[in-house]
Amino acid sequence: MATTETYEQSKSRWGFDVNLVRRASYEDLEFDFTGPNYLLTPVTSTKVAIELIPLPGFHYPVVQARGKANIVINKSTPVASVDTDWEPASMKGSNVQTTFTRTNMATTEDKLADYSTFLSGLILNSSYTYELIGTTDVIVRLSVPGASMLPYGDSAPTKDITISGIGVSTTITLGGFEGFKALEVVGQPSLEKTGASRYALTMNLNFKSPSPEITMRFGDVTLQAVNSAGVAVGTLLLRDWTVKPGNENPVTAVLTGDSAEGLKVVSTLMTTGDRFMLSGFKESSKNLGVAGALANVKIGLAIPAAKEA
Repeated sequence: MATTETYEQSKSRWGFDVNLVRRASYEDLEFDFTGPNYLLTPVTSTKVAIELIPLPGFHYPVVQARGKANIVINKSTPVASVDTDWEPASMKGSNVQTTFTRTNMATTEDKLADYSTFLSGLILNSSYTYELIGTTDVIVRLSVPGASMLPYGDSAPTKDITISGIGVSTTITLGGFEGFKALEVVGQPSLEKTGASRYALTMNLNFKSPSPEITMRFGDVTLQAVNSAGVAVGTLLLRDWTVKPGNENPVTAVLTGDSAEGLKVVSTLMTTGDRFMLSGFKESSKNLGVAGALANVKIGLAIPAAKEA
C-alpha cells in the first residue's frame, strides 16, 4: 500500500523539483545488524517495484536505476537514509523493477532514538508504515533514429540517456514480527547446574514469522526472564539469531542465572513446565539501535518440563 503527497508538498518539504513516483514496494528486504558500526546497517532487496505516474509518450526501456532517500516516520521525522548504486532495472508500462544488492542504511547519533522507534515499529506490529522521500535516477536505452532502415538486424545502435532527479515521496507498508509472539520451544530443554547456585537451561526455539518481506540478522540477543510468579531467573541468550519470512526460524537459546531463588525456580522445571516473560532491555543487543528497539519487547514463552543435561 502507498500514497503520494502532492508535488507542492514534496517540493516545499524536501526540495526536489519532480515527483513522478506513485508508489513503491519491496518483495523482500533484509537488514543486517551484525556489523561493527551500529550507525551503518547493510540492507538488501532482490525486488523493488516502483510505479511511476504515467507520462504520455514515455515508453523508453529503463535498464538501470539508483536512488537516494530518507526514511521518515511520524510524517516529519527522518531517522535514516539510503543511497543505492546503479543496479539493473526493467520497465513495463509505467512500472520499474529493480534491486539493490547491498547498500547501507545510515543514521546518526542524534537520530538514534527515532531510528530505534522505526525498528521497534517493524518488530512489534503486524504491519508498519513509514515514508520514503528522496530521488531516483534511471538510465533509459533508446534506439538510434532511422537505425531500423539500416542492415543492423537485432544489433541496431542504441543510446543510453540518464534521467536524474525523479522525485520519490511515497509510503511503504511492511509486515512486522508482531512482537515475536509466535516464538516457541521445540523439544525438551536440558538443565545443567554449573555452580553452587548457577545454572544453564538450554533449549531450541523456533519463530514463525508473520512478515512476508522482512529478514533481520540480529546476531546475539539477550532478554531478561521472569517466571509466572514474578521471580527473576536470569537472562536468555539467543545465539546468532536471524529472522526471515516463513515458519522456520530456529535458534539455540540458553537461560543462565546465579541465585538460590532462581535455581529453585528452574529446578521445578525438572517435573513441570512454566510460563516465562521475556523482556528486552538496554543491553539486549550490542547494536544500540536494535537494543533501543528490543527494549519494548515482551514475549510470553511456555517452557516445558526439562531433562538433566
